[in-house]
Amino acid sequence: MFSLIWICAPILVWVTPFLVYVVQGHELTVDTAFTAIALFNMVRVPLNVIPAWIVQILQAGVAMDRIATYLDEEEVDEQVSTLKKGRWQPPAAEEDEGLGLLYASFKWNEVEEKKKDDRGQRIS
Repeated sequence: MFSLIWICAPILVWVTPFLVYVVQGHELTVDTAFTAIALFNMVRVPLNVIPAWIVQILQAGVAMDRIATYLDEEEVDEQVSTLKKGRWQPPAAEEDEGLGLLYASFKWNEVEEKKKDDRGQRIS
């Protein structure tokens, strides 16, 4: 529909005023027609932009509705998110029956260097 309006708008802008001018009983001369056509050419660019604006406004409205729907959704369950549980409290000494590590050290991507003997050869 918007493409049809976009294509037909310049034609309608040119034909309709001439038709109304003649229907009102005026004589359409070459001077009047060429002056009107020059003015219509100046108005053509803004008229071509109007359908694009309408499409952009509709797309912005759809995007705003989607964002509002997303923001109005419920939060994730407490089982999934720790945000609803509040601040984490360390367990009391009596409850210290869980899995844990004491005096542990961790290494990440460490490359083991090969040792060499006195002659400069590698020892496996």
